[in-house]
Parts: sequence; C-alpha cells; structure tokens
Amino acid sequence: MARRVPRAILAALLVSLSLGACDNHAPSRASQARATAATFVLTCALDRPLSAMRLLTEPLRDTFVRAGSPAQACARFLGIDPGGQSDEALFAAFRGTTVVSVTVGGGAALVRLAPPAAPQTAVSLEFSEGEWKVDGGPHAT
Repeated sequence: MARRVPRAILAALLVSLSLGACDNHAPSRASQARATAATFVLTCALDRPLSAMRLLTEPLRDTFVRAGSPAQACARFLGIDPGGQSDEALFAAFRGTTVVSVTVGGGAALVRLAPPAAPQTAVSLEFSEGEWKVDGGPHAT
C-alpha cells in the first residue's frame, strides 16, 4: 500500500541526513548513527519492511521476518509495546518517534528513542564495512 510521506517527516529526515554536511566536513560518526536510526524509524513508519531490513545486521533479518507483520516487527525492534494495537496505530506511533540522543564508542552506538506516550527505549548500532546497521534493540532507558 503506497503512503504519502508527511512533509514534517521528510524535513526531519533531510535535516538529520544533512547534519555535518555544513562547512564541507564529513558527517560525524554520531550524526551518521543518528541518520541510520532515523531512517530505520522512517522506513517503519512508511511500512517499508524491505528497506527497514536493509538497515539491520544480517543475523537480525531473520528475526525481523519471524516477528509477525512489518508493524509488529518494527514495534519489537523499536521497543514500542504493540499491546493489541492495529498496524495503523503502530505506524502512527512510529511517525511520532524521535531520536533523543546518540552515544558512540568505537564501532558501536546506542541511540535513544522517544516514542509518543511510551517510555524511552534505545537501539544499538554497529559500524561495519563503512556504514551503521541496527544490531540490537530495544533497551529500556
């Protein structure tokens, strides 16, 4: 099912992706990790499970597929309790989820997320082969 991307989400993604592009400097590793997490949230919000899976490390892709519907799988990885919510309600929750902070240490990052009307959670990312991938989550914060 094709969905229109709300302008606010597109604007937020573009800002996130352009951080660090100012002054002709390469984006920081934290900015790159933030952009990866924001893109994962966006692909979930847009019901794009194949795009979401590309942002996961290889071992987690099978877990994602087995987690139920794409909305249920995204909820699991983002730490949003589906609590019997419809897929549409979950997509709305993903659209309201924001990246709060990023902590980078070596080749790993912990990205804190704030879903609407839910406790903050965090997902972990791994830097491998020149890019960040989601390699775990959620972590209660």
